[in-house]
Amino acid sequence: MIKGRLAAKAAGDKIRVYFMQRGSCPEDANVPVKVYRRSADEINFSTGMCGDAPGAWTEYIDNQRMDDPRVRMVFDGVLPCENSFCSYMDEDVAYGHTYLYWVVSDEVGERIQIGPVACKLRDPEIWWGYDRAVEEMKKLCGEYPSLVRMEAYGSSTRHRPIYGLKIGSGEKTLVLAGAIHASEPGPELLVRALRFILAEHAELLSRVNIAVMPEVNVDVREETVEGEPFYLRKNPNGVDLNRNFDWKWKQEYVYGYDNSDPDASTYHGPFAASENETQAAVAFVRSVEKVCAVFVYDSSSVITEDWLLMDSFPGDDDFEENCRIANLYSQAFREDHEGCGTFTAEPMHYPIAQMECFAGTGQPHGTFEGWAHETYGVPAYSLQSAGSKEGRVNSDDAVTRELLDQWSRRHAWAIIALLKEYAA
Repeated sequence: MIKGRLAAKAAGDKIRVYFMQRGSCPEDANVPVKVYRRSADEINFSTGMCGDAPGAWTEYIDNQRMDDPRVRMVFDGVLPCENSFCSYMDEDVAYGHTYLYWVVSDEVGERIQIGPVACKLRDPEIWWGYDRAVEEMKKLCGEYPSLVRMEAYGSSTRHRPIYGLKIGSGEKTLVLAGAIHASEPGPELLVRALRFILAEHAELLSRVNIAVMPEVNVDVREETVEGEPFYLRKNPNGVDLNRNFDWKWKQEYVYGYDNSDPDASTYHGPFAASENETQAAVAFVRSVEKVCAVFVYDSSSVITEDWLLMDSFPGDDDFEENCRIANLYSQAFREDHEGCGTFTAEPMHYPIAQMECFAGTGQPHGTFEGWAHETYGVPAYSLQSAGSKEGRVNSDDAVTRELLDQWSRRHAWAIIALLKEYAA
C-alpha cells in the first residue's frame, strides 16, 4: 500500500520519483501503481523578492489536478522496492524543464493518490552538486600544486565540510565567496574563473593571492541541484546567512519582510553568527593575511553582473576609494575580451544610485560584505545583476553553458584587473 508523500529528485539526466509502500502482508507490501506526469515549465524560478515578477509558486503546485488534459500516464505496473521505498526512474525528460508527478494505486480496495510533486531537471554542467564542486576544487590543487591549497574551515548544518581555496604566494589577498544564498552564483562560476586566471595570468599570483570560498550554503544549494523548482535562500535552520553576520545585526524590515520573523525569507537567526556556515565563512576570512578587498557573488541562479553594492556612503573616509575599486571591476567586466560574448546593460559608473528595492529601507545589515568592510576596513561588495539583455535569463534559471562560460571569463578579467591594481 502506498504511504506518505511523493518525492522527486534529479538523478543525472533522469528524474527519480519515489514513495513509500508498506503492508500488513506480502500481498499488499508492494502493489502495482500508475505514475502520471505533465510538463510544467510555467512554474517560475523567481519568488519576486527583489521586484522581479514571480510566476506560479508553491501553492500553484499543490492545486494542480490530475484530470488536467496535459497529464499523461508514464508507468503502469510494479516498481522495484528497497527499504520500503519504490522508485520510478523517468528517462523521458530534458534539462531545463520542470515536471509534475502523481502516483495512484487501486489495488487494495480503495483508490490512493499521492502528489503532485514538482522537479526541475537542471544541467549538471551548469549546476554542480556538492561532490562535483569538491572534485573540481581538488583538480585545481592537483594541476597547480605549487599555487593552490584547499582546506575545510568548518562544517555545515548537515555536517558537510565547507572548503576554501588559497591561491598564490603573494602578501596581499583578494577574498571571494559564493552561494551565501542557496540558489545563487557559486562554484560553477568561481572555479571556472579561477581556472582561467591560473591558465592565463598565473604570474600575478606571485604578488597578490586569491582566497575563495566557492560555496557557503552547501546544504540547501544541494536541494536546488536536486530539482527544487524555486529559488532557495536560507540554510537548513531557516536562516538567511547573509543577514546572520555580526555586523549591525538587528531587527529590520527589508524586501517587505521583518527579518526577526523565522518564517521570513530574510530571517536573520536567533543571534548574530548563530549558524555553522556563517562561522565557517568568518574563520576562512580570518585565516587570510592582509585582506585587500572582499567580493560576495550574489544575484539569482548561477551568474551575476557588475552592480556592486557597498556599505560605504558619501562622506565616509573610504567612499571614493571604494567607488574607484568598483569602477575598476565594472570596467574590466564589460570590456570586449575574446570569448566573453556581448553585454548590453546601461553604462554604469560609481557612485551610483541605490538599488530600487532598497530605496525605502536602506541596505540590509548582518551581511558578509558589511562584516568584512567593518572588520578589515577594506572595500567589500555584493555583486548583483546589472540588467543586461543577455543576463535576464538568470531570474528564470535559464542560463546556458555558453553564457556561464562567458560570464565566468568576464569575472576572471575583472579579478585580473584587481590583481594588477593591488600588485602595483
